[in-house]
Amino acid sequence: MKALLWTLQITVAVILLISGYTKLFLPHEQLADTSEWTGAYTEVFVRYIGMIDILGGLGLILPGLLGIYPRITGYTAVGVALLMVAAMVLHIDRYEFGAIWVNIFILIASIVIAYGRLWHAATTARRRQDTLEKREPNKKITI
Repeated sequence: MKALLWTLQITVAVILLISGYTKLFLPHEQLADTSEWTGAYTEVFVRYIGMIDILGGLGLILPGLLGIYPRITGYTAVGVALLMVAAMVLHIDRYEFGAIWVNIFILIASIVIAYGRLWHAATTARRRQDTLEKREPNKKITI
């Protein structure tokens, strides 16, 4: 499960970081030529979405790498899933149906990451705690 989660996290993070970089640093006119939807919105809005993409990509990778409150990865995955729902609504509203396939992939991957990092990790830790308590009932283990 860990290998699958890390593979999905890295894949989604790379997509978000590249997407965020282009939205944040490419000229607005150049973005409008490559992605039609960016021309329909203000430059500030597109830059804001780029910043959110970069933060989402970093939030999927850094907590696990640094070992700093790894549950942030699960919460970030929930946020990325919500962002992808909003992106799909935007593309469907603009009749850009070909553009939603990447959003669907990221949405599904984010749901799997959130499940694995929040619910599955917590239940695995509880099962491990229960097993240890059965062996040594008076000894408390902190996880």
